[in-house]
Order: sequence, then structure tokens, then C-alpha cells
Amino acid sequence: MGAAATGTGGRVRRWAQNRTVQVAAWVAASALVWAAVHLGMRRYHMESSERQLVSMCEERARMLQDQFAVSVNHVHALAILVSTFHFHKQPSAIDQEMFEPLPQRGIPSQATFADYTAMTAFERPMLSGVAYAQRVVHSERLKFEDQQGWVIKTMKGEPSPEQDEYAPVIFSQETISYIEALDMMSGEEDRENILRARATGKAVLTSPFRLLQSNHLGVVLTFPVYHSSLPATATVEERVEATVG
Repeated sequence: MGAAATGTGGRVRRWAQNRTVQVAAWVAASALVWAAVHLGMRRYHMESSERQLVSMCEERARMLQDQFAVSVNHVHALAILVSTFHFHKQPSAIDQEMFEPLPQRGIPSQATFADYTAMTAFERPMLSGVAYAQRVVHSERLKFEDQQGWVIKTMKGEPSPEQDEYAPVIFSQETISYIEALDMMSGEEDRENILRARATGKAVLTSPFRLLQSNHLGVVLTFPVYHSSLPATATVEERVEATVG
């Protein structure tokens, strides 16, 4: 009787031990399966999110590229207008005849350069403002300042010291009117931009730097204006000689 009870108790203990091992194995296997499924789903969602983010970035980049191209084209058109109505008209017709064909676009014929650039700002979505700086050689400085009624100034607002040439702003959009009369050649970034633009005949950008007054990081887009049409094969010297602003 005692032996039978002992044998039965041993079988119960072995069964309990086996059951415990089976349960532990099942729990471990379930945990491994859950971890594998979780990691797989997490990786899938991360890869999916990454693809969506890349797609959004590419779409944003294309949109910015298109907006930049539109802005550059409009600045180019402004350069042609300035060349036509300021340098090829005597006296300058920049604020008269330049805008006579535009009333049908909602722009009054008596509009000034500042008015026109303000009303067409939507065509330059990447730019906070546009301005025109005229090229002035030192021998013409006094005559130029008498005509304008002000003295050419440096970026610090001080009278510009003697230089071989200057690039004072004579027309500007209202949003950046504070740069009028400032010599763009007195700013290191702007000077390099001007020299590169007139030598290549193309729009060029500065590296990011702190903008005047706002102190925000920004860039300056520079497009050359020539006194006359230049052939595609024009040399650097010919481009520099023909530059008016």
C-alpha cells in the first residue's frame, strides 16, 4: 500500500515537472514569436515611414526648385526692364513708360519700381524683396551723387571711401528700402556675388549669412544687367565691360 502510494506520488511529481517545463517552453516560444512579430511590424512601419518621408522631402525639394526657377525668371525679366527703360531711354523712363502697358494686369501706369515689385511679389515666392544696384565708376561718382541727391554709403551706413567702382542701390522694393544708397560692393558676400554674376552672365547665390537689419540667416541672389545684348561667346572681359548693374 505504501509502495503504491509512493509510486503514484512520483508519477504526479514527474507529470508536474514535465507540465512546468512544457508551460515554460510554451511561454518562451510565445515570447519569441511575439518579439519577432513586433520587431517585424516595427521594421515595416519604420521603412514605410522612411519611404513616405523621403517622398515628402523629394516633393518639397521639387516644389522649392520650381519656385526658385520662377523667382529667377522674374528677376531676369526685371533686369531686362531696367536695362530697357533706365539705360536705353534718355531721360530714364523707369517709373513712367516702363509700366504703361501694365494697367490690364491691375498695375497703374504711374506705378514706381517699388509699387511694381510689391504688386508682383507673388511671382517671386522665394524672395523677400528685390532691388537694383547701378554700377558707378569712381570718375562718375560725384555726378551720380548729385543726380541722386545722396551720398553712396557702405553697409555700415557711412560714406563710402574711394574705390575703383561702386554698386549703390537706386531702386528697391519697399520691404528692403533700407538698402537704398548702400554700396553692394562694400559687403564681402555681395561683392563676390556681383563679380561672379557679371563674369558668367548667370544668376548666382551667396552662402548663407546674417542679413542686414533683420540679422536672420539668408542668401542674396544676384543677376547681372548689361548695357547691350551680349553673344553667348562673349569673353569675361566683354561681360565686365558691358555691365551696368
